[in-house]
Amino acid sequence: MARQKKEKWDAKGLRELLRIKFKQPGCYVVLEEVGNATGFSADSWIDAAVFTLWPSKGLTRAAFEIKVSRSDLIRELNQRDKNAWAREYFHEFWYLMPSDIAKPEELPAGSGWLYPRGQQLCVKVQSAHNENPKLDNEFLSALVRAVDKERQHVAGRAVAELLNESGPYQRAQAYVAAVHKFFNIHNIDSYIGADAPSAVEATILKLLTQAMDGEGTTAKLKHVLDHVSNFEAHIENLTSSFLVVGAKAMLACNEMGEFIHNSWGYPTPEDVSNYITSRADAKRDKASKLLRKVMMDELKSEKVKTEAEPGVEGEHSPEAQTSKGE
Repeated sequence: MARQKKEKWDAKGLRELLRIKFKQPGCYVVLEEVGNATGFSADSWIDAAVFTLWPSKGLTRAAFEIKVSRSDLIRELNQRDKNAWAREYFHEFWYLMPSDIAKPEELPAGSGWLYPRGQQLCVKVQSAHNENPKLDNEFLSALVRAVDKERQHVAGRAVAELLNESGPYQRAQAYVAAVHKFFNIHNIDSYIGADAPSAVEATILKLLTQAMDGEGTTAKLKHVLDHVSNFEAHIENLTSSFLVVGAKAMLACNEMGEFIHNSWGYPTPEDVSNYITSRADAKRDKASKLLRKVMMDELKSEKVKTEAEPGVEGEHSPEAQTSKGE
């Protein structure tokens, strides 16, 4: 029988499991790195805290110390007073650590123990319950600071999740990769500096036109330009998402932003999309003119080549007509 592979955990992975366990919106709030005070008064922190906000679930707050190795735990246990404050200011105190780095009897009295099993957290030792935890101004200030950190953390995660789940963004990334691959196939130096968007567009079109020169046709060139146009449309869709996220983040920064939000609300993707659409017609006209110019230039080039080829003076040429008249 094959031996089951031992799970290896780090602090980040255990924090993520804690957030998964207490992810119900409106019911739980998870904070990280909560201190016993702020400023020079702060001298001890816990790794995480979970606040239960529903009366039906007890309105409790629980402190969590995360340990990933036995040596780390032993150092903690040798400093018995390190987290004494957390046991006084929280209803429950837990260790969050793998199941094989300690024995239950080694833990301080009243400590709980959560351990990971797959993608779940299981109770190995139930925490004691402190009926009357302390709450003073210093600790309250530390909680507010932790909440502000969590707000910034959530904003960063929101942007990352929005991009990961955004179809336009993923398609835009695919177009970028395809353009780079195209340049590599044709051995084109595709470095583009931090120029204005119009200059970048012109540079890309120039490189694509050069790559197609001598081997492409008007249809192929039109196909490439269509892809560039589609790429621009996806970028516009992505921009609308970015603007909404940015507007919400800015409005959440201060009291003036909150006043604006309360008075007029947050902008929606539809608001931004309508604004972008109102400017899109001019861009499409510009692209159409550019395509017509390219096609006309190619037709002129073909005509010049035809007139310059030897042997085109047939019986219908002016010279032939003159000879017949004579």
